[in-house]
Order: sequence, then structure tokens, then C-alpha cells
Amino acid sequence: MASRRRHFGSVRKLPSGYWQASYWHRAARHVAPRTFPTKLEALGWLAAVETAVRQGESTGLTRGAVDLGQSTLTVDRQFGRDGRLGPPKPTAGTRTCVLPSALAVVVRAHLESLGAAVTHADQLVFAAPGGGPFDYSHWRHRVWLPAAAGVPGAGFHDLRRANATALVAAGVDSKTAQTRLGHSDPRLTLTI
Repeated sequence: MASRRRHFGSVRKLPSGYWQASYWHRAARHVAPRTFPTKLEALGWLAAVETAVRQGESTGLTRGAVDLGQSTLTVDRQFGRDGRLGPPKPTAGTRTCVLPSALAVVVRAHLESLGAAVTHADQLVFAAPGGGPFDYSHWRHRVWLPAAAGVPGAGFHDLRRANATALVAAGVDSKTAQTRLGHSDPRLTLTI
């Protein structure tokens, strides 16, 4: 399991009604390139930066995979772009990630805001308004592209690259980084 890093993330509502996600790392504040229409989407961005989950892994995250007592989440399934639920991309993609304490507080608040809607282990943590998984294409056009405007070519996967870069900058060994990122080959981790 990866070491506990000291990141302090937050989401906040702006006067415009949109949500901003940001986190602190090594005395520098990092803010999402743009704002998000909902708190859930801002939280999803923050969770992706902090845990290095893939987009499909974040949409496949279930209540049973989140252990707030241990401040961990287990990546054991993902939604493919075809909308099918299955195991993570490589076999090594099944992993347990540490939730930094500040992110665990935000995730706990999110789950509490859902109340009884997220009580069963198989219920999605980041669900579309109807309770099912986010449609990738719809989410990409409605949320991601506006949020990444001004950052040419930025994709959701770049959040994983940012996490990998932070791990290397923090002196985390390549095997630990490989495990955290869910890579099957350490060479892939080293080329990020």
C-alpha cells in the first residue's frame, strides 16, 4: 500500500453556483483548471487526483469499496466506455488506495449527503442522477471538457500522470508507485 501523503483537498461552492476543487501539495495550491456544475463532479476530480484512479474505476467505485474507518478505497471494478461493469483494466489494477485524511472527510460528507441512497455495498459512490453509472461521452462533454478548457489536450488520464509525478517528486519508490497506479509493468510507471 502506498504511503500516506499529506495532501489537503477541498471542494467549495462559488458565488456563481459552480463548484471549485483544489488541493495543497508541498505548500502549493493546485486548482482544477475550471469549475464544475455540481459538487459531485468537483469531488470526483479531487478523488482522481488524490488516488490516481482511472475514469472507469472512479465510476465503478461502490460503497462497499470505501472503508472510511481505515481511510482506504479498493479498486476492484470499473465501467468501460461501453457501459459494462468489469474488473480493472490490467490484473494489477485491482488495488487498495489510501485516502488522505482530508479527502476521507470530504468523501464521508458526500456519502452522508446521500443518506439512505448509499447504504448497500454495491451502490455507486459517484452515480448519475438516476443512480446508474455516468455515461462517459455525456460526462466528458458536459463536465470534463468545460473543466479542462484552457488546457489544450488535457484528459482525465492526466490526473493520473499528475499523481505519478507527485509520487516521484516525493521520493516514492517505483514499485510502490506501480502498485498505487495499478500498473502491471514497472516500465509503464517509469515512463509517465
